[in-house]
Amino acid sequence: MRGKTIMLTGAAGNLGRAVIARLLADGAVVVALDRPGPGLAALTGVRTMAVSDLADEAVCSAAVSAVLAAHGRLDGVVHTVGGFAWAGLAESPAALWEFAAGKHQPGSPGQDLYTTSGYDGDPTTA
Repeated sequence: MRGKTIMLTGAAGNLGRAVIARLLADGAVVVALDRPGPGLAALTGVRTMAVSDLADEAVCSAAVSAVLAAHGRLDGVVHTVGGFAWAGLAESPAALWEFAAGKHQPGSPGQDLYTTSGYDGDPTTA
């Protein structure tokens, strides 16, 4: 990972912070994306980027373009953003299932970003 530029979504969350620690320990350059706020501002050792909504394809494209412009490369993406609700199967309301299905549909714009090698700058080819 030494010298690789990795974009991380959901960076201010618990999983995001754990992934940051590992990537930094392995020598990666980390660009941390999350919503604006104290969690993002508290991250250290990374370059941060505030994004409004990763479900918006234009926001995702702009984020990738900004990383490429600033670093000249994007070697991978770790996508840790998403929703979570603690509920047992029997007591889970239909709205929770609809949220999970809509939020995590493969191929939904901004929801599934894949690790790449030698990223060519076209977000549709990731």
